[in-house]
Amino acid sequence: MAYCANCGSEMPDDTRFCGRCGTPSQQVTAAGPAADTAQSQPTQAAGPAAQAGRSGAARPQLTFSLSRLRPGDLIAAGGSLLLLVTLFLPWYSAHESQATRTPSLAEVARLESLAVAICGGKSACLNSSAKSISISALHGGAGGWRVLILILALITLAYLLVRAILPGELRLPVQHWQLVTGLMAVTALLAFIALLVTPLSAFNGLGATASVGIGAILGLIVAVAAVAGGVLLRTEAAPAGLLPA
Repeated sequence: MAYCANCGSEMPDDTRFCGRCGTPSQQVTAAGPAADTAQSQPTQAAGPAAQAGRSGAARPQLTFSLSRLRPGDLIAAGGSLLLLVTLFLPWYSAHESQATRTPSLAEVARLESLAVAICGGKSACLNSSAKSISISALHGGAGGWRVLILILALITLAYLLVRAILPGELRLPVQHWQLVTGLMAVTALLAFIALLVTPLSAFNGLGATASVGIGAILGLIVAVAAVAGGVLLRTEAAPAGLLPA
């Protein structure tokens, strides 16, 4: 007894056509259902591999690409990076000058604690006869709240870095340009306050005159430039709200 190679039905040996599907006898095989099983096994075996290939192809590739960032993103990122650099430059200075008044006991205590903070408790610094001193925005004598400028700049850079790596748009409760502009606006506001509030102003009239350093001026400039980058994103926003992959 032979079997039809097409449908697997039993066929007499002298039959020229399958009585069920009409397949000619030259395609009849004696293997019958075994052949069908053999033919189906490669397909079944290839099934998981094919599915794995399809799932691998569907998985997005995480690659860094500046093409995913708009010009406003690059301006905000550049401003944040430069702001980080300026935080380590001299933000505040005090130069020796003639005393115009006598300090009170509270001012003396304040000056002593400020001198210890500036010198870090080093006696050589406390006994120094230097005519001027300079400290950065992150110096212990400047006040700890200024580290918020550093944190916000790092958050902005990290967020833009993630956008440059992920191929799709992040789902956020606010729009992209609003987040970047908001982060940089708060950063610029803190930089402006830090420029106005000079910790070394306690020396004014007591033998020294306080002033802002180049770091504070540059820091405020690049922070404002970063805010401008966020505002620029508003005009660059695509109608579909999607970034290039």
